[in-house]
Amino acid sequence: MRGVVDELVGGAPDARLDMTVLQRALLDRMKPGVFTPPVQRHVDVVRERWKELVGAAPDARRVELDSAALRARFEAAFPSHPADRTVAPFHVSPDLLVAAASPEALAAGDFLAVLGEVHLGPTLNAFCTLSQHPSPGDITAALVGDHPWPALYVTGHKQELLGGPTGQRVFGAPEARRPIDYVLDFSTSPQSIDPEHHLRIADLEVVVEGDRFRAQTRDGRLVFHARQFMWLIISLEATRGFSLFAPARHVPRVTIDGLVIARERWMFAPAEIDAAELATPVDRFVGVRRWAAEHGLPRFVFVKSAAESKPTFLDLDSPLSVEVFANLVRVAREDAAARVNPGGIAVTEMLPQPDQCWLVDADGRRYTSELRMVTCFGPDTRVGL
Repeated sequence: MRGVVDELVGGAPDARLDMTVLQRALLDRMKPGVFTPPVQRHVDVVRERWKELVGAAPDARRVELDSAALRARFEAAFPSHPADRTVAPFHVSPDLLVAAASPEALAAGDFLAVLGEVHLGPTLNAFCTLSQHPSPGDITAALVGDHPWPALYVTGHKQELLGGPTGQRVFGAPEARRPIDYVLDFSTSPQSIDPEHHLRIADLEVVVEGDRFRAQTRDGRLVFHARQFMWLIISLEATRGFSLFAPARHVPRVTIDGLVIARERWMFAPAEIDAAELATPVDRFVGVRRWAAEHGLPRFVFVKSAAESKPTFLDLDSPLSVEVFANLVRVAREDAAARVNPGGIAVTEMLPQPDQCWLVDADGRRYTSELRMVTCFGPDTRVGL
């Protein structure tokens, strides 16, 4: 961020800059679905180190590791620095799925844990959690314990923040905020926010003083450290998604002590999947199944093209599901030919599978589920979440 500020103020040691100008300059560098170069460099380093740690053979489908044997090499690859424990506490929220045939199997220890998405920041203060929690105030109090000073949130649709597809969720739901927090509003629509804690992007300016800079309201009433805005930018970067292993033709399933940290996945160029262009639904169904068998794909997978914001479920035994997939591939082939949304077709194994959804109701119907948790890193993590 400092480099962008210096560029905008022409290297002047003392200057003021409209926050809207900085916002636009930053977003111009943040393309939908792509990490900015500084972040990408760090992502590449992390992925390369994990690749070396796992040491999978080129043709491996499954890699199972023991954490005790891995610990020394992990600590060498990702050393801890004293500075890591002196910064402000921050939260990381992993989603944990459990693959088990039944509640009884789960209770007996017959299950496989699966790491889902890893979210930057707390997820326990979302509406779906607070509205059903018996003591929602406890969650808010825990957040205050970890982060006792005011936090800065953003609100607005994703397309307003990142220039991405429309209709996606809004950041910074009211339930996620504490009375001491402030909201930086990027949206073009009315927001139900306490006026005392509502900040429009146009209300702010950046003040450069020598080798430091800060953000403040134009009247100087509120001042925010540059680190808080760096956190917002990092949060926006995190919405692009992150995986421990770089996209590749094939990535094996990686398990550590019974925890799957990476599902098995494949990457295909749209032009490879010729079966999607066959004349009839029957031909396409047979052709897609033949293609899947050639590559050893399981029956249940999720597929995603560069044009889609979310993966699509594919059951290779279902003609209707295969037809949906064939249409997705045709669109991806057309996009690739027009140089729009270039990229491959990512295929990821479904895990847990339908018969591993252990949560059942009184009528025996199965439900997908995940466990939400929050980890807190910082100088003192004994208090709060």
